[in-house]
Amino acid sequence: MYSHKKFTLGESNPTYQLTGSDGSRYVLRKKPPLKLINKKIHWIEREYKILHALKNSGVPVPDVYCLSVDESVIGTPFYIMEFLDGRVSEAWELPGVSPEDRKDMWMDATRNLAKLHTLDVRTLDLKNFGQPARFYERQLSTITAITEAQAQIKDAATQKPIGPIMHSDELFSFFKTHRKRPREMTTLIHGDFKIDNIVFHKTEPRVIGFLDWEISSFGHPISDLAHFLTCNVAASVGVINRRSSLFIVGVTPGLPSADEVLGWYKEFTGWDPRPDLAWASAFDMLKLSVICQGIKARKAFGQSSTAAEEHIKNGNDIAETARRLIVQIEKTNKPRLML
Repeated sequence: MYSHKKFTLGESNPTYQLTGSDGSRYVLRKKPPLKLINKKIHWIEREYKILHALKNSGVPVPDVYCLSVDESVIGTPFYIMEFLDGRVSEAWELPGVSPEDRKDMWMDATRNLAKLHTLDVRTLDLKNFGQPARFYERQLSTITAITEAQAQIKDAATQKPIGPIMHSDELFSFFKTHRKRPREMTTLIHGDFKIDNIVFHKTEPRVIGFLDWEISSFGHPISDLAHFLTCNVAASVGVINRRSSLFIVGVTPGLPSADEVLGWYKEFTGWDPRPDLAWASAFDMLKLSVICQGIKARKAFGQSSTAAEEHIKNGNDIAETARRLIVQIEKTNKPRLML
């Protein structure tokens, strides 16, 4: 017999801890019930595939044990994976650890991200995993379709559409016409790389697993870095809220600056991502704004948790960060962030 409890983190796919009568623990991850607004962000079959392929690759991931697409079992497709007994912090500044451990934890996360980006994907079982080229062009096409569909979703209470993201016209116009995008590079990327998708060892400042791989793909490695440095970048352009205020350089002891993280990454991979970060960060903020819009749409459908409220409120700050970044990019021929 197994008991279960739902994890509070994770808005896209409901995730549960299963505990056996013998004390054994596993994790069940499933698609949400009811109508899906965007099937691709609930693609657990894809997540199972990448986790299975990465076993023994050197990239820290949980083992996966089984996948079921039979909806008659528990209502939606699901898979079961290893329970990683470690630390997951919803707060990206990693409170409750020493400054030395905080720095080491961020460094080890960067080191393991570099492992992912330098994998020889030809050695992995990832046939039909996606197109390897034109990453940002494909991303723009996808999120344009998603945001247009989400904007039409009506709130159940008011029957009014939730509407577009803030600065929508300005942001999409920039990315559709601008040519300062990063030069083409392709690696395997995580797609949602951030501190609260990382499991750290219970007592040591090292990574034992990366979680939430459902939007992993072949893509540009700087997209993962831009996502990882969201708060650093927001603070650097003056968009200050509860979270980004802690990422102002010097405020949180041991928390590395974006420049330190990028320096580590260059050391681990041999590639300097700094010149492309402003553009990639602006694009990432656009995506995050659309994700916040999607959470708002799921709330309109009654599918999101109470934790969704903060994500919805953050949507405008994120869109404003994107706008400030593109203004900065357009003012200079060398769009390099001051970090």
